[in-house]
Amino acid sequence: MKKYLCLVSLLSFTSLSGSIQAQSVTNPTLIKALETYIVKQGANPKETQYRIAEIDLNGDKKKDALVLFQDSYWCGSGGCSMLVFTNKNNDFKLVSAISLVRDPVIVSETKTKDWRDIIVHVSGGGGESKNVALKFNGSSYPTNPSLIKPLATNAKVQGTKVFSDPR
Repeated sequence: MKKYLCLVSLLSFTSLSGSIQAQSVTNPTLIKALETYIVKQGANPKETQYRIAEIDLNGDKKKDALVLFQDSYWCGSGGCSMLVFTNKNNDFKLVSAISLVRDPVIVSETKTKDWRDIIVHVSGGGGESKNVALKFNGSSYPTNPSLIKPLATNAKVQGTKVFSDPR
């Protein structure tokens, strides 16, 4: 019964206006910023698996980037790490490193401090299964979604799905 309720909760909150497929990005400045982060964390960029979605998060008409890691270095029983980069004149800067993220990831039409909210699913690792809205605080997004109050199970979310299974 518990699994059924989690599935209903996950399915009932999504009402989307579009979808972006995670893609292979060739923007060298984004890849450089990502590889710099990976090396600083002690990982090998050539062995790191991830998906990238480019989407404007802050309304400046420039595509920012979300990076969702996929391998065991970055993922555990509670989910995977996700990075948020902002695009400042084609120079990508890390805004947030977020842990415990699971698909789907939706960039909401709702904004907080002029940045779009990011909706993620949290489950596993012994915590409650829930959907949460990551809201920008003026300088970053929250780093641990498991600490955020869940969205209502019947919440209507207008936005763009950027990551979803299957991989």
